[in-house]
Amino acid sequence: MFQKLYPALITLLCLVLMHLGGGAYAWGEQEVFGEIVTQRWMLTLEEVDRRSQNDSVVKFLNQNQLGGILYQSHHSLSEIAAHIALVEGGTPQQLLIGLNLSAADQKTYRNLGLTPPSVLAAVADDDLIRTAASRDAVLLRGAGIGFVMVDLFRLSFWQGYSEEPEAVKQSAVAYLKGLTEGGIDVVGNFSSSAFGELRLPLTEELSLYKEAEIRGVNISSLQNQPVAFENGYEATKFLAKEFSYHPITFASYPSEKAWSQDLKNPVADFLFVSPGQAFHESARLADAKIKYKKQKAVAGKISQWKLQRLLLRSQPEEVMAAAGNAAERSFAFQLNLKSATLLANAEALIPFKKLENQSFATSSFGDVSKDFLEHMHKYASVTEFAFPMGLMSAEMPAWQIAHFDNYIAAIDLAWFDALSQEEQARLLGFLIKLQKDRTKVTLVLLGLSENLELFAGIEHISYHPVGGEQAERLAPQLLFGAYGYSGKWNGSRELFASASSTAPLARLKYGEPWMRTIKGLDVVDSIAIKAIRDKATPGCQILVAKSGVVLYEKAFGYLSYDSLMPVTNETLYDLASLTKVSATLQALMILVDQGKIDIKSNLGAYIKSTLGTNKERLIVEDVLLHQAGLKPYIPFWQRSYESKRKKILDPMFFNASAGEEFSMEILPGMYSTPAMKDSVWQWTLKTDLMTLAPNDSVYTYKYSDLGFMIIQKLVEEVTGMPLDEFVSREVYKPLGMDRLCFQPLCSYPYQSIAPTELDFYFRKNMVWGTVHDENAAIMGGIAGHAGLFGNANSLAILLQMHLQKGYYGGRQYVDNKTVDLFTQRLSNNAPRALGWDMKDLSFTRNNTSFWSSETTYGHTGFTGTAVWVDPEMELIYIFLSNRVHPDAHNNKLVESNIRTRIQDVIYQSLGWQLTSGE
Repeated sequence: MFQKLYPALITLLCLVLMHLGGGAYAWGEQEVFGEIVTQRWMLTLEEVDRRSQNDSVVKFLNQNQLGGILYQSHHSLSEIAAHIALVEGGTPQQLLIGLNLSAADQKTYRNLGLTPPSVLAAVADDDLIRTAASRDAVLLRGAGIGFVMVDLFRLSFWQGYSEEPEAVKQSAVAYLKGLTEGGIDVVGNFSSSAFGELRLPLTEELSLYKEAEIRGVNISSLQNQPVAFENGYEATKFLAKEFSYHPITFASYPSEKAWSQDLKNPVADFLFVSPGQAFHESARLADAKIKYKKQKAVAGKISQWKLQRLLLRSQPEEVMAAAGNAAERSFAFQLNLKSATLLANAEALIPFKKLENQSFATSSFGDVSKDFLEHMHKYASVTEFAFPMGLMSAEMPAWQIAHFDNYIAAIDLAWFDALSQEEQARLLGFLIKLQKDRTKVTLVLLGLSENLELFAGIEHISYHPVGGEQAERLAPQLLFGAYGYSGKWNGSRELFASASSTAPLARLKYGEPWMRTIKGLDVVDSIAIKAIRDKATPGCQILVAKSGVVLYEKAFGYLSYDSLMPVTNETLYDLASLTKVSATLQALMILVDQGKIDIKSNLGAYIKSTLGTNKERLIVEDVLLHQAGLKPYIPFWQRSYESKRKKILDPMFFNASAGEEFSMEILPGMYSTPAMKDSVWQWTLKTDLMTLAPNDSVYTYKYSDLGFMIIQKLVEEVTGMPLDEFVSREVYKPLGMDRLCFQPLCSYPYQSIAPTELDFYFRKNMVWGTVHDENAAIMGGIAGHAGLFGNANSLAILLQMHLQKGYYGGRQYVDNKTVDLFTQRLSNNAPRALGWDMKDLSFTRNNTSFWSSETTYGHTGFTGTAVWVDPEMELIYIFLSNRVHPDAHNNKLVESNIRTRIQDVIYQSLGWQLTSGE
């Protein structure tokens, strides 16, 4: 109890000492404790930037012993803070500082560094609104401000087009409470400056201020409200009688006559005066003597704890924390996410759910960073149209975009507002024309604007009032359903229909940069950089996703050791044996899920050409488990030599130029006949099985490429389609994986693809953009065991679908039971699942991290690739490299165990994070 009273006792002692010592310092003529304040006059200040004026302000404050300053809101907090420091340095009295936000618009709040009310108006989360207000309070206190004057229940404060008073009440009360909890007192202002502005009835408004526990009101203009008052005295009686509400009151009386009336019936605790206003010492002294002798109750109401609270300053470390710590970054993210509003959504197009057979184009207008386009590419194949600024003054070429199904335009609203009306009309006309031509136009509006009504004719609008780079990263994630929209629109229903909320579609999310700063993951960078320096690989991509959020995604090094072309997150790598699980197995799972293939059946039931061969009775399940007796590898490509000793290719199979007969590209300058694929299949059928060990009735595990060459044939026989076409149609395109494909040179330039080996033995050329595996090469680059190219992001999408039991993007690709069947260890003796590798429980192969769970499944590839999924940790790890460049005998990546060491660091980092509670 004593600890709670301690500050008040110290304050009382200081006041008594000042009174005994003459008391020129502090709050004026103190006759007795309880008649605390005589300097109730405050200066209202419009300008703070002229030095001469600042000197006169200090002089005016000192001459009249004014008790404080009410700043107007058209300055930044830093400017106000600097002025406060200057003024307080020249005045002996401690000043009460306020900020008048009654007439502040949204841009004023943004300039002050405070949360714009229209942003909060879109947030359907009272806790977040209170957090925003508490954050604002810390910044205000840091500038030296003790109270703010606001008109929160003026509806245009929240939304320029609001028609529903009920829509703002709850938000306003939450914001008021947040300010007071943060140490800022609020003065409710009842002035109404907007013409024809809708606002709450006065009695209801006052009731809400009381509900929000606001202790200060400005009563000077109550006479202008629907409830008439003869003077301020009647107003305070009304507050007390009707609401049992006894707030500290503020008033601004424009004349000496008004002061005289107030002296007869003292009402306001604080009065405002402007620098240019006549101010008589006699009036001030008379006020001081008469009011506080006659109205001790009023004086007592301004208690010392109240003044000490108003004079409280944020400590510098508090202000810094409010700007940069994890809680602040999390708040900023949540505010950006929850204020994002779907203003228009004709035919429920957004979020984009069906991606196959849909084409997307996009453009950015104004100050929109590259982050927007980069995140668009993470969800779909998107073509960018960059319009020079000069096109605002000419006819915009809609015909270039009209053949796309969807056009997404990101518009910086500050840039748009700065355009002339003619330029605005030209851009809007361009968008409307596209829409009429049946291209579905979606606008991403970034930032605040007074001109939202101009966009009302567009059928799909994603509005992000916070704006900035974070909004640019979030917008694609919302458009494609990684997150759901929850923002609300309180504006005119004639402009936009009621904002619709959407449910997330369980697509991958991409963590903000601050989310990715997990302690310990910097060691991953070090390992990757050292691997490149040691020439274990020219470059690599590494991705880590946890619980559906990509927390780490980086590209290191270059495509080759010449260091000319850097690796990016979109670089395509030859995935080698990852093809088995990322293409062939995916196709098989779909067919099993559809009941078209039974893994307990033998191959002869589906592939007629196996009948009468030693492959006829092989069980599909055994082939997937690599225990069907198939030999590990047979170099079929060597059978295409005319002279194996001289390594001369048979001209019956190959030609240096493409033609009708030689239409299958091995690599540029080397073409083969399509009949080669049939030759490879016939050679596969004729291969011997391995010899059973004595006393064994079944084959044991032996990893084999041949098995997945056979599974490819199985898929193509059942579907009647080439493997690449089937998996693209059923998996890649619907999932939005635009950078996972066979034969990448058909779609991408060399600069987008990492080269592999300088092949001296077979192709006698640098292998770049075509498959490294020789057997896959003579099959035209499309094989069940190799041939797939991709980047880490596309693989992450595929693996996330598996983590989510076959569900992704609002669609169930395969049944959860099918996923479980293919990703589980069938017995403790089996080192693998169906097609997938699994954590080696004997720790002899060291194939995955020691820290991974026993249910972890994945695969590795000869070119230096690896993917691992840990269902228990909901963790995805992807490592892609071209360690075989330029020499496939370079085993440094394997010998240094780079892939597993990085995975160890990831587990250790995430484990530290979880155990430390961060």
